[in-house]
Amino acid sequence: MAERLGFSSVSFARLTLDNNRKAAAEKRAIIRNVSFSVKVGEIFIIAGPSGSGKSTLLRLANRLLVPTDGTVRLDGLDISELEVTALRRRIGLVQQTPALFPGTVLENVLYG
Repeated sequence: MAERLGFSSVSFARLTLDNNRKAAAEKRAIIRNVSFSVKVGEIFIIAGPSGSGKSTLLRLANRLLVPTDGTVRLDGLDISELEVTALRRRIGLVQQTPALFPGTVLENVLYG
C-alpha cells in the first residue's frame, strides 16, 4: 500500500483546435502549478466548480493522463517510471460517473 502521494508543480493542458478546425492547435491549461502531498489515512478534499480540474487531478494520480509539467510521486518515486498496472493496484480511483462492465460483480472486482 502506498504511504504518500505528492504533486510537485504539476500542470496539465489539453490541445484545442481553433474555430476553423485547422491543424494549428493551442494548449488550454486545466491545471497550473499544483503542489500538495497526502499521506495514507489523511482526509483530503478536492473541491471546486464543474470544470475546475478535480477529476483531472485524480486522472493524473493514476496515470490516465500525463502532466504537461511537474511531477507526480508515489512514496517518492516518479509515477512515470512505475509500471502502470502496479501503480493502479496501489492507488484507488472512483470516478464521478460509474462505469458498468459486463460480467459478474466478482469478475469486475478482480479486474481491478
